[in-house]
Amino acid sequence: MEQKFSYEVLNNYSKLAERTRPALCERDSLLNAVMGLSGEAGEILEHVKKGLFQGHSIDKGKLVEELGDVVWYVDYLRAVLSVEWAGVLEGNVKKLEKRYPERVFVAVRSVDRGSIGDSF
Repeated sequence: MEQKFSYEVLNNYSKLAERTRPALCERDSLLNAVMGLSGEAGEILEHVKKGLFQGHSIDKGKLVEELGDVVWYVDYLRAVLSVEWAGVLEGNVKKLEKRYPERVFVAVRSVDRGSIGDSF
């Protein structure tokens, strides 16, 4: 049975997570959110790197725990920017549908986004 998506879960999570956010000014909240998000994503990357290149085991439980921390910081950043989950997620889907109208990943569309700049 297919489960229908609901923003209710995300909104409930946001209400619970809000209680654990530090009381900072808007500027510092923005910095804290983006630095924290980067740091937590880095922890995931480091864990996988050690598993792939240094002989450590990759612990799914550890990755899920860190993923939860990433979600906490994404939600924090969303709140700092004063946007709803629906705006973030639906905007992303629209961007992807525009980039991949056949709803299939095509590498050339990933590379050629109409950006300007030098390539390596």
